[in-house]
Amino acid sequence: MAAVHDTPDIGSRLDRLPLTWLHGWLVLVCTLAMTVTISEMSLSGALSAIFSSGANKASSGELSALLSSVYVGAVMGAPLFGRLADRIGRRGVLIGVLLWIAATSLAAGFTHDILQLTVCRGLSGLALGVLPPLVVSLLADVLPPKQRGVMTFWCIGLSTVGPFCTLMFLRAMATSTWHGGESWRLTFGVLALLCVLTAGAAALLPESPRFLAVRGRIAAAVQALGRFERARVLPWQGTTRRAMAAVAGLQQERPKHLVYALFALSPWATSSFPILSGAILTQRGFALNDALMVVSLSMVGPMAGNFVSSMSLDRIDRRHGLAACSVVLALSGATFVSSDVSWQVLTAATVFGMATSIYLSTLNLYAAELFPTEGRSRRLASAWALNRIGAAVAPLLLVPLLHDQGAEAMFAVVACTIVAALGLTYLSPRGRQRQAVT
Repeated sequence: MAAVHDTPDIGSRLDRLPLTWLHGWLVLVCTLAMTVTISEMSLSGALSAIFSSGANKASSGELSALLSSVYVGAVMGAPLFGRLADRIGRRGVLIGVLLWIAATSLAAGFTHDILQLTVCRGLSGLALGVLPPLVVSLLADVLPPKQRGVMTFWCIGLSTVGPFCTLMFLRAMATSTWHGGESWRLTFGVLALLCVLTAGAAALLPESPRFLAVRGRIAAAVQALGRFERARVLPWQGTTRRAMAAVAGLQQERPKHLVYALFALSPWATSSFPILSGAILTQRGFALNDALMVVSLSMVGPMAGNFVSSMSLDRIDRRHGLAACSVVLALSGATFVSSDVSWQVLTAATVFGMATSIYLSTLNLYAAELFPTEGRSRRLASAWALNRIGAAVAPLLLVPLLHDQGAEAMFAVVACTIVAALGLTYLSPRGRQRQAVT
């Protein structure tokens, strides 16, 4: 009979493992899943430009609904799928939501009007909302503590290549005689195919041994752990043999509920402002192709940001990284809405994208390390749902404000949320970077 007292040993054995090729395969699958998520979300910025001018021009209400729909779906989907992931497993839910996104993205490419597109984006949001917390939960469950932060930053950093390629592909198709202004339809089809391929790759992974042990499925946990123990060790490690900090020494003197407040405040700057960047540029007189070019090139920022942060931010308190990003967001955002010089606008957009990517990566990892394994997916998904509520509400206020009062007035609202988040950051618990999770 399997001994129940073996349950804690699963986690400690998993933490002592070196980085293996199976860990690498997990990071690759998570990177592809995050690529899909960020690419789908980045399309909102392109859609805001496409439906703000020319023959496709939509009313302020229609555009607000289109941009908010994916976040409305995420508000409902994140806690639902997060709770499901804590009950049946991270891997199964990951496969399911990827296939769901494939179906809804394919449907979006065949819509006939903006209302149908809005509905499809909302349905996609049901699954898109849970993918970031689900990916971070899975990585926090399985990766060795000493490499957890670095590998998570690399995962998210590599995934930001996707939006850059997606938007450049969309712009290339938009200027071709083949697809013209309907290039976004083909883009949705390509993303649907990527979802199917990623789901197939995820099916080759084992479930999280730590999750299985917590759920009392010891035999399955031992079997899954065995796959990691038998896997070949990666040449690159960067590990140390020093003992992990005792979990008992990680108790926090500050309430964790403040972390939820950070998630609720963050989308005004990190989600809504970027997706409105195309609309801001067209409103200021930029041509559609030029606006799409700026939005596309600004994706270089997130790519560079997570690679740089992987070498430094994992060694400092997560809160310091969040605070630094908040300051950069405020400064670069103010430059973007006030400057009339093209290179300054492009630079500000790139820096803003860099800070946004680092902020979200750090915030998700910070929360995942604080929450216990038993409810990690559920709690992280609930926090992410608060983020999506803000992302859904923000365009409803910011789009009319942009049209009526201009970009400066709109960013003033965003800046207030940045300042509030900066204050809350240092009231929140200390980070658990490079330490064992509970």
